[in-house]
Amino acid sequence: IPASQYTKWDDFLNIVRNSKLHIALPSIQLSWNFELNEDWLASSKRSFFLALENTSSIPSQYEDETDEAIFLVSLQLKVPTSLHHPLKLERIDPSYRYNKYLTHPAIGHNCGIVQVKSEEDFKVFETSWTPRYIQPRIVPTSANGVLRHVRSLAKPEGLNGLEPLIPAMREWINSLPSQVNPAEGLDASDKEGIAREGEGFRQDLQKWTFEMDAIAVGLKCLAESHTSWKMRGWQSDPKAIVYEAWLATNETMADFMNSRFGNDQGEWRLFQLAFIIANIPALASRIPAFSHFYDERRDDAVTLLYFATGGGKSEAFFGLLVFNLMLDRLRGKHRGVTALIRYPLRLLTIQQAQRCAGVLAHGERIRNRYGYGGDSLAIGFWVGSGGSPNHHREKGVKSIPIVSSVPPDLANEQLLRAKDSKYSGAMRAWRKLSNCPFCGSETALRLFVAHGCQTLGHVCTDIRCDFNDGDWKPLPFYIVDEDIYDLAPSVLLGTVDKLALIGHSKKTIRRIYAMFGAAPWVNPHNGRLNVPTNNDLAAGPAAKGMEGVFPAYRNGRHIFHDPFPSLIIQDEAHLLDESLGTFAGLFESTLDAVFEYLGGSLKGLVAVCDQGRRRRSKVIAASATVSSPERQLEHLYQRSIPAVQFPEPGPSLYESFYAKPALAEEELRKKHPDIEVASRQARIYTAFMTNGKPHTSTSVAVLSGFHLTISQLFDNLTCGAELQFQIARQMLAEHVSKGSLQKLHKQVLSEANASELATLIDLHRIALTYVTNKKGGDQIMAAETEETRKRHINEGIELGGLDTRLITGSVEQGEIQNVVDTAQRRVAPGEPLPPLREQLRSVIATSAISHGVDVDEFNSMFFAGMPSDIAEYIQASSRVGRTHIGFIVLVPTPQRRRDRHIVHIFDIFHRFLERMVQPAAIDRWAERAIDRVYPSLFQAYLLGVRPSSELLQLPEGEKARTPDYSFIPNVRKEFTSRG
Repeated sequence: IPASQYTKWDDFLNIVRNSKLHIALPSIQLSWNFELNEDWLASSKRSFFLALENTSSIPSQYEDETDEAIFLVSLQLKVPTSLHHPLKLERIDPSYRYNKYLTHPAIGHNCGIVQVKSEEDFKVFETSWTPRYIQPRIVPTSANGVLRHVRSLAKPEGLNGLEPLIPAMREWINSLPSQVNPAEGLDASDKEGIAREGEGFRQDLQKWTFEMDAIAVGLKCLAESHTSWKMRGWQSDPKAIVYEAWLATNETMADFMNSRFGNDQGEWRLFQLAFIIANIPALASRIPAFSHFYDERRDDAVTLLYFATGGGKSEAFFGLLVFNLMLDRLRGKHRGVTALIRYPLRLLTIQQAQRCAGVLAHGERIRNRYGYGGDSLAIGFWVGSGGSPNHHREKGVKSIPIVSSVPPDLANEQLLRAKDSKYSGAMRAWRKLSNCPFCGSETALRLFVAHGCQTLGHVCTDIRCDFNDGDWKPLPFYIVDEDIYDLAPSVLLGTVDKLALIGHSKKTIRRIYAMFGAAPWVNPHNGRLNVPTNNDLAAGPAAKGMEGVFPAYRNGRHIFHDPFPSLIIQDEAHLLDESLGTFAGLFESTLDAVFEYLGGSLKGLVAVCDQGRRRRSKVIAASATVSSPERQLEHLYQRSIPAVQFPEPGPSLYESFYAKPALAEEELRKKHPDIEVASRQARIYTAFMTNGKPHTSTSVAVLSGFHLTISQLFDNLTCGAELQFQIARQMLAEHVSKGSLQKLHKQVLSEANASELATLIDLHRIALTYVTNKKGGDQIMAAETEETRKRHINEGIELGGLDTRLITGSVEQGEIQNVVDTAQRRVAPGEPLPPLREQLRSVIATSAISHGVDVDEFNSMFFAGMPSDIAEYIQASSRVGRTHIGFIVLVPTPQRRRDRHIVHIFDIFHRFLERMVQPAAIDRWAERAIDRVYPSLFQAYLLGVRPSSELLQLPEGEKARTPDYSFIPNVRKEFTSRG
């Protein structure tokens, strides 16, 4: 039918009715397919296959005139209960936690299967062309009497509020043997399985007890410090340091939460609080007065911080980071790297760096308020070339003006950006903090020149900012590698691949090691560390305007205290697999070996245990999607002590000491025996199986239909007409899904007013479409608007434009932030919603969306194809439904057997989604990787460890004899001298 005929539909119908042409009718042939096969695993069982098949032949001519297809087909099968045996999901290892969920009634074929009725004598199964799974909303628990209010914990008496934590956890553990039946879900005759699950439960009881003991030791450490603590501020008694750091941590995080949420009601989630407390001994025991708290098995183990996406992992390790920073300042580490934070993705690194800068800005205020001393709590943004400059000679740095020549007030800054395209380009590429973390004003980039050295820094454009304090200063956030090495910031935050620089070139290696305590000189005028040449060493520091640093110079300035980082945080650890994981593991162990070698020359500075061994960094690896983490973490960090998971999984699929399903408010649902029905809903997963059509075309059709539905409902609900409101409400009621909650949902719809329904529709207005590759994104972006426009025209609705944005790895960070800001833009409660044509309607994204993009307004998501990695699917789909209920529509690629199988077992597959994640492959190509890393290992030792160690140990008058192994003859000479 030509599109032009739609405008004269009645005339077109008359033409058709009066036509003498042959009416083209499809010739459809249907047939049943019944198969009864013996189960090769159990000869007493039979598998039954039932299908309604379209056996129609495609016409040899005029094939475009008809469509030999049937639509909205549904089969219903009634089976005697005695004959039906549920199928087991073999992909998942059995566990007492969820054995009762491990069976499903049947496998679909080009569809999903739903059990619609179950009675004593028979069961009824029905096919579904849109199978679904509803994920319960999991919320944090609150142990009885435990104080979680952050501001209250920042008060001296706040420790009393933590006393109920251990009794509450002990009571929970003691109650489990009477509540948990390890044999649940198993056949009574399965003696082996029952014994296996019983042993598994006993082992888990031991793990929960170990976790409780770790928390108890942390509380004991705080209590012991509290007895010596007198008042806020610098502590002369070393035993009071830990408690002061604890108070400062809570005050910092309370201020951060206040600025973020606009109120002072911020609370720790129970697992965050327990996690920080449990790891306090690992950090506090580096102080001699607390060395008796050190436990190698607990404190040297890699801790996997494992919690669901959106559960608050970042705040947990940021809290531990702040505690460590405050502890270091109070124990005398006034300068140097306290923590390394690494991310596998550059986009995620930028986003988390901004969050970290916000936290540390509040920590910096606390440091100044209480006079802890030392350098500012600074971040060194350490990422690959292109993300930030490696040195001041890099192209584009000269386009940034010196602060004294162009003051960075907002008026000057706006004029400079408008007139200088090179400066604007540098801003787009290198400005990582668009807003000041102290006051929220815009930032600029400026060069600061002092005593022959320059620093490239972010500057707040408001001279009244409390950090500027009336004078333009670089914010404590360094982006140039040279500045990072020379200024040794408190936190080294960057990408995983940057660590390879520890085995790069002579100059870079020496400067990195200098940052970790091996610096021989310091510029007394600007505080920058300096690694001199042998000629400069011969002349001496004074001749070069420098000052010697202890221990290279016995009477040198004491800059470093425990110079190696005491904390290493690896976020999104599940992404460290394949080659990235292999190389990350090699350089992680190399860095630890470097510290071991350098530690021998830094005796008296490096923290040691009572037996005299160097204290290793506490490693925290965070993830929400990881499988078999013990092996992965062993390969990454090469620690003989097994990794520890925090928190340990609870005794059931959905519950633990720290989290539980949020029960619905309706009494009818609360009493339902199925926890998935009784709980509030977080996300609804569903799928459309496509046949005879590419998944990209289907995705566009689904998206255009979605946009049309949103337009229809939104217009009817916001126009103010009662009739249109009733039409919209009726439309919603007619499409309420079947199920145990259908009646309840219809009742709620009948009671809702137009404003409530309009808000609900607006919360789902933005279609977030995930594409597995950029090409697919381009195809959908090109077709989505046009297809949506046609559908709106056909329904007589004015579209007025479809605002569509793109989020990919190639899109600049500023542009992505603009998309996020646009999505989050909402009118105040009570104000009318703006027209749809003025609002964002669609976002198309690749895997760049999967980490760090947290937007409450993303609640409608479409997958144009199933990602190859299940962890990626989990991370991406968790972008929706973070606060409000969201839905995810999967449009599988029909040619892929795996995608089709997911639809066939859709509900149980999504119920166990986290357990579908493949273990990370770290050592698959390790042998080749080692061959490729050998040069870096030689470089790290010959150009870094050896010369740095010898320079530290040589007498002051002989420093110029420091060996230079970058010259091959010197290597040969050394080799020959050793015989």
